[in-house]
Amino acid sequence: MCEVNIVHYYHSKCIPLNSITELPENEAFEMAKKIGENDGESFYRFKDFVNYYPRRIKTEKYLYDWFIKSGGKPKTKNPLYFVVEGSDFFFNWYDKGKTFIIPLSKIDTKHISFTIGDSCSEYNKNNLKEPFLKEELYEIINGFNGNINLMLENLTKKYEIKYIECQLWNNKYVDVKKNNKGESTL
Repeated sequence: MCEVNIVHYYHSKCIPLNSITELPENEAFEMAKKIGENDGESFYRFKDFVNYYPRRIKTEKYLYDWFIKSGGKPKTKNPLYFVVEGSDFFFNWYDKGKTFIIPLSKIDTKHISFTIGDSCSEYNKNNLKEPFLKEELYEIINGFNGNINLMLENLTKKYEIKYIECQLWNNKYVDVKKNNKGESTL
């Protein structure tokens, strides 16, 4: 099996590996107001937080409920978001910021789920695949003879998306030291 990495992108002005939805609602809105004062594409959702926040909360409830029904064992109510093998889209969206990389092989299948594209905007579209688990990701990759790049290119064309999103449901994987490349030392 080929090694697959998951990548978390973050803007250099932000603290990585946090979710605004972990905060109580009033604190989330205060934080969004503060973050939304920054310029850059990745900050726009905080400028329209009154519309973004309810969609994100609804999406996370859907993902959480789906994950539990599918056998997942989340340790958090709100996931941390990563993408499979990185994304030029996110690299640019976060103003060529920083990354945190974890080998997927280090993550227990009971702690991670995936969606084709952005879970907040994509999960309720008719042609979109349901969320899926780690085993299914490996099955999809195997369907492309283990060629992750070919798989990503094919899914991008088929679903008109820019990445495969990962929802990490256990913070223990990010409570580790990082090497100088931003990679987890798990």
